[in-house]
Amino acid sequence: MGMLDTFPKAFETYWPGLGGIDLLVGLAGAAGVYLLIQSKIKQAKKFRRDAEYGTARWSA
Repeated sequence: MGMLDTFPKAFETYWPGLGGIDLLVGLAGAAGVYLLIQSKIKQAKKFRRDAEYGTARWSA
């Protein structure tokens, strides 16, 4: 029941918090997601565009 009492207080405004810790955590999270996506892109296999995989090795 205590959680139901805190919902109105938590959602009384739609503006995000502009505290130092809030911004720091947000920026660190965004940087982490960016680095994760970049590492996945770099590790992806290189496929030929509009061609079936394997045609680069086996075509005459």
